Amino acid sequence: MTKLSDNEIKRTTKLLPEKRYAYSLEKIIKNQFVYVLEREVNGYASSEIEGNRLVAIWPSKEYATLNARADWSDFRPKEIALASIEPLLEAIESEGWNLDVFPNGAKTGQVVTVDEFINDLNAMVNNTVEV
Repeated sequence: MTKLSDNEIKRTTKLLPEKRYAYSLEKIIKNQFVYVLEREVNGYASSEIEGNRLVAIWPSKEYATLNARADWSDFRPKEIALASIEPLLEAIESEGWNLDVFPNGAKTGQVVTVDEFINDLNAMVNNTVEV
């Protein structure tokens, strides 16, 4: 996996949430990893918006690291292989939480259910392998 350039980071962090979401899906499929922020106590970085609890995920370690500040300053990036993400997604879903895909600082990313995330990943995989 290649390190992201400063230009790519600057460009993508300026995108609207739905564009960051599409970018995230592409990167996650390409690299086969998802990144979360984690700490020993209280687990993964999360937030609450309009009564909905959200677990934040990013398509690369660089983006997760950039968000390990303010309320999340004691969290560290954790890489999760796409092939091993099922337990995390099951836990999020069983709690009735959603995903916040590619939040950027104080700005929320694309909020999706676990099912929407899985369906969108699968749809993108199917579109990239069709001839």
